[in-house]
Amino acid sequence: LVATAENAELFPGTTPQQMTLEGVQETDQGGIGNRLTLLDDEIADNLGSIQVRNGLPPSGKLSADFTVEMETGTGKTYVYLRTVFELNRRYGFTKFVVVVPSVAIKEGVNKTLEITREHFEALYPSAKGYEFFQYDSAKLGQVRNYATSPSIQVMVITVGAINKFGDETAAAVEES
Repeated sequence: LVATAENAELFPGTTPQQMTLEGVQETDQGGIGNRLTLLDDEIADNLGSIQVRNGLPPSGKLSADFTVEMETGTGKTYVYLRTVFELNRRYGFTKFVVVVPSVAIKEGVNKTLEITREHFEALYPSAKGYEFFQYDSAKLGQVRNYATSPSIQVMVITVGAINKFGDETAAAVEES
């Protein structure tokens, strides 16, 4: 629970809201994204406070990427999934991408999402009906739904699939 709270503490000061993205491709549907209303300096200050509170030296340089490092077997999957719902509760964020190193771990995360649904929906009633899926380059309709749905969306994807964007044959092999 502490790790989930600390993750969410990166963003105090942001106003809960969603951003509408206009898009024109084959349809005129726009997308819905997370809107972060903090300046880089504010995020850096929040990060520094979290680091000091946890006995870590403050980072000298801010990156848009944040990592939470935990030992094997300590509940990383639960922590980052609970963080999804906490970020939604506090700030209204609805779009999340879980990037994993292998297909086996992708399957494990998907199974965890299935078996923890009732638990998370009980803890976070506004999360009822959240959607999750495993990225599959042959099912791009799922990505369109992810982009246009106002509900909480969790996409689980492997690093290999990301690295193969544009090479659909290689991506299909990676995902199987």
